[in-house]
Amino acid sequence: MEISAYEIEAEIEATHWWFVGRRHLFAAEIERVGLDQDAAVLDIGTSTGTNLRMLRELGFDNVEGLDSSDEAIRFCVQKGFRAVRKGISAACLSPGAHSTLFLRRMSSSMSMTMPRP
Repeated sequence: MEISAYEIEAEIEATHWWFVGRRHLFAAEIERVGLDQDAAVLDIGTSTGTNLRMLRELGFDNVEGLDSSDEAIRFCVQKGFRAVRKGISAACLSPGAHSTLFLRRMSSSMSMTMPRP
């Protein structure tokens, strides 16, 4: 993704209808599955922290983000998200490491929440 796209997303994600609506859908799904607020959540492809912000607002503290872009991580850090790393390692995907994964396809018009058994 181009730097300008991250800049735009970081600026508008809090109020733009698309991001607001998507967060409402995710929050409803989280409530539906009864995800414990102590659950370890990994947001893969976190971009500028849209899902991280939603999870924080829902009261989740044990949240980690991964992204391949230094620019995306920079925006997350500017928003106060410290648990954001670059890349995906086998350790972060090991069994039991996280109870829930958020996946975001880079060209996506949809993201997915996948609770682990």
